[in-house]
Amino acid sequence: MALQKTYYQERAMFRREIDEVMTKIGNLKDEIEDFQQEADIKLKYLQSWQNGKIEMENYTLNKKEEKTSETILESQQDLTKEDRVHLEIGNIFNEIDLDYQRQIKTWKLKYEHDLKTMNAKIMNLQMKKDEQQDKTAAMVKKYIQRQDQIDAYKEHKVEQEKLKQEKRRKDNAATKVQSWWRGTMNKIKF
Repeated sequence: MALQKTYYQERAMFRREIDEVMTKIGNLKDEIEDFQQEADIKLKYLQSWQNGKIEMENYTLNKKEEKTSETILESQQDLTKEDRVHLEIGNIFNEIDLDYQRQIKTWKLKYEHDLKTMNAKIMNLQMKKDEQQDKTAAMVKKYIQRQDQIDAYKEHKVEQEKLKQEKRRKDNAATKVQSWWRGTMNKIKF
């Protein structure tokens, strides 16, 4: 854009210069009409000089125009390359994204399967744990019942032992009384 603007500014400037020169030539013709021969020589000289200058300026202008056109063409080619690179990068990112999506889907399916398997194992273990707790509770209940029976039996044994000892004591006392009585009866010779 800046190159085109510069090109048009220089072109306008050159055209103004050409217009100014042509005006000068016209003025010179009017002034030197009396000196026609000298004017013709000067005019031919000036025209040749002006034509050379115009040719030189046109040549310079054409060169600048060619250079500007080449720059514009190169810029367009660079933009085309950048667009192609951008498109390629976009395609690569799309492929990478699709690959990631596929991997995520695969992982998701795998982990869902693993999660179901783990949940089934957890449920199985939970059921076994519940069964074990039920068995343990039944065993504890049975243990308590048996312990109560054992404690009752021990109390019964202690009671029996007390009764036995009481009977022995009574038997011993009775034996002693009987011995004493026999001894006494023997002494009185009865």
